[in-house]
Amino acid sequence: MDSAPMVRRTDKSLSVILGGTYSRQLAHTWVDGAPAGWVISVTQEHRTLGQSDKFWTICSMLAKSDVTWDGDRQDKQSWHDLLMHGWMIATGKPVRLKQGLEGGLVSVGLSTKRLTKTEMIELLDYAVAWAAAHGIEMKE
Repeated sequence: MDSAPMVRRTDKSLSVILGGTYSRQLAHTWVDGAPAGWVISVTQEHRTLGQSDKFWTICSMLAKSDVTWDGDRQDKQSWHDLLMHGWMIATGKPVRLKQGLEGGLVSVGLSTKRLTKTEMIELLDYAVAWAAAHGIEMKE
């Protein structure tokens, strides 16, 4: 039996992280008592703030390094977008390219906010591997 399940409550939703018998029983109780019209969904947990912090640290390290991309040094936001786009291509995820307001193509929707913990692990691994392949050492 799991102790103190992770529960989130708002006026419009309830969520519990399934960890063992007690959290599963709690979820069943909520389902059985839910009013008509409510929606039940089971999803993977979203990425953590710690994972997001690690990714931004990698982006900052790349921005501070001497590595260039497409002939220029990039700032941390640009590295964020480049790494996200590269990971999405490498893993077969759909990439949304839109015509820019003044021409060119822009990759849109590049946010880690909706990634699962597992996807964020993959993105972090991709970023570290890319940096290593380009001779950039990532320090903890």
